[in-house]
Amino acid sequence: MQRIHFNAEDLARIHVVSTLGHEAEAVFALGMIARGAAAHFGPWHHRLAVHLGAHHDAVQGAARSVRIADLVRLVGDAAGTARTGAARDVLPAVVRELDRRAIQPYWPGISAYLAGERDAHGRTLLAGGVASLLATLHPAIRWCPPVLEVPSDDDEDVELGGAGIVLAPSLFLTGRPAVLVGPLSCDGQVALAFSATPTADAAAGLWGTRALVRESLGPLVGRTRARLLRETRTGCTTGELAQLLGISPACVSQHTGVLREARLITTRRHRNTVVHCITTLGIALLGEDFASPPPVPVGQRVSQLP
Repeated sequence: MQRIHFNAEDLARIHVVSTLGHEAEAVFALGMIARGAAAHFGPWHHRLAVHLGAHHDAVQGAARSVRIADLVRLVGDAAGTARTGAARDVLPAVVRELDRRAIQPYWPGISAYLAGERDAHGRTLLAGGVASLLATLHPAIRWCPPVLEVPSDDDEDVELGGAGIVLAPSLFLTGRPAVLVGPLSCDGQVALAFSATPTADAAAGLWGTRALVRESLGPLVGRTRARLLRETRTGCTTGELAQLLGISPACVSQHTGVLREARLITTRRHRNTVVHCITTLGIALLGEDFASPPPVPVGQRVSQLP
C-alpha cells in the first residue's frame, strides 16, 4: 500500500489533466500486453501484429521481461520529457515503435475519451471539492484525510512536501488502480496515473473503423445534431448543450439518444448530471480539423500540463 500524504499546500496544488501523453500510454500498453489484453481491448490487441509488423516479436519480448518498477520509471521519463519538451529518446526503441504504430493512430479517439474523464472528475471537484475528487478516482483508491491510500506492491509513505500532485486518467493502465510516477520536473511534483477503464460501448468506439463510421451516418441527419456533436468534443451536460444550442433539454436528450445509438457519442452519469463526450467515430465524421479540440479549463485547479 502506498500512502500519499497531503498538507494544505498540496491540496491547493492539485491539477487534473487529461493524460500524461501518448508515450506514457504506450508504456502502460506494454504492461497490459505482458498481462494479456483486457476484454475491451480485444480489437486493438488482435490488430497489434499488423500494426507492429517486423517489430511485433521485439515488443512481445519486451512485454514478457518488463517489471512494474521499469514501467513506473519509463512513465516518469515519458511524462517528464513531454512536459519539458525535451528529446524523447529516453524511451527504449521498442516502446517508441509501439507508440508510433499502435497508439498514435488511435490517439484522437483516446485523447477525446481521456478528456471526457478529466472533465467528469473536474466537475466532481467543482461540485464536491477536493475531498470528493480524491474519494472518487478509482473504487480501490481510498481517501482517508489527509492520506490517499493506493494499492501497491510496495509498502511506503510518500510526502508530497507542498509540491502538489498531477492527477491523470489512463486508458491502458489496466493491471492496477494507479501508479505514482515522477517527479515530472525540478519542482518535485509527481503524478498519479489512475486507471480509467471504458465501458464496452466507449471501447468499441475507440477501435472503430471507417466502415463503422459509414454505418453510423444513417441516423445522423440535420444541422442541430451536427452542431451538438461538435460541442461534445470537450464534454457537455444536457443542460449546457440546451443552452449552447438554444433548444430544450428534452430536445437535447432526443438528439443525444440518436447520436449515442449511432456510437458517435458516449454518455456517463456523474451524480445528478450526465456528461456527453464524442467518440472516435464522431471525430472521424467531423474530420481532422476537429480531431484535437482546444483544452477547456473546468476550474481554477483543473488544468492541462504546459
